[in-house]
Amino acid sequence: ENIPEQTKRSGLLVDKAMKAYGTENVYAVGDCATLYLGNAMFDDLVTLFAEADTDGNGSLDKEEMLELFTIPNKKYPQADVFQSKIREDFDEIDTDGSGAVDLDEFKVLLNDVDSTLRSLPPTAQVAGQQGGFLAARLNGETQKPFKYFHKGSMAYIGQEKAAAQVSMLKSLLPEALQGLPLLGEDIVLTGRLAEIVWKFLYLDMQISTRNKLQVGFDWTKTILFGRDTSRV
Repeated sequence: ENIPEQTKRSGLLVDKAMKAYGTENVYAVGDCATLYLGNAMFDDLVTLFAEADTDGNGSLDKEEMLELFTIPNKKYPQADVFQSKIREDFDEIDTDGSGAVDLDEFKVLLNDVDSTLRSLPPTAQVAGQQGGFLAARLNGETQKPFKYFHKGSMAYIGQEKAAAQVSMLKSLLPEALQGLPLLGEDIVLTGRLAEIVWKFLYLDMQISTRNKLQVGFDWTKTILFGRDTSRV
């Protein structure tokens, strides 16, 4: 069955509770989910429509839609795109040619405007945070919307060297203080120091103590005896 709200080919379009738009009980995380960075207008569809419908007739003319975001809006960075689409493409948005936009046409417009927002990258870091959040949500442990925190990016480049961009400094602060400007949110490391940091974080992400011991033992064996290339 076709779901009109699902307009992405790359995955299911989900809200900040990880629930797929247009469904009641379908959830998605990781590579199969598309979640926008920023506030999606679609989440506030009914509220925005009611706010714009100043004459209360159940439809929006061009002037009413342009009035909706006359003041710069910090909540919706895509508001400028919304304004430009109304000015340039109103006749295309008004698919039935009535001279006004109904709720269904408004829904299609917001989907289109929201698509200009960046999506979260399809990485294990994103999937892990989404999975933990969804488990807590379904278990009734939280009602807050999902909020992604980028811990950084790391890459091992060989010869006991690595490159790392670490963003974990903010995570050490209380959530209420994480929005304060810092001297530098990201720490960039290269070379041997970055490789040591990479190994500590890699060990910390192992699921069990047994895995941590096995990985640590393998690294120690490689340092003492070199890497076994007999099977290569």
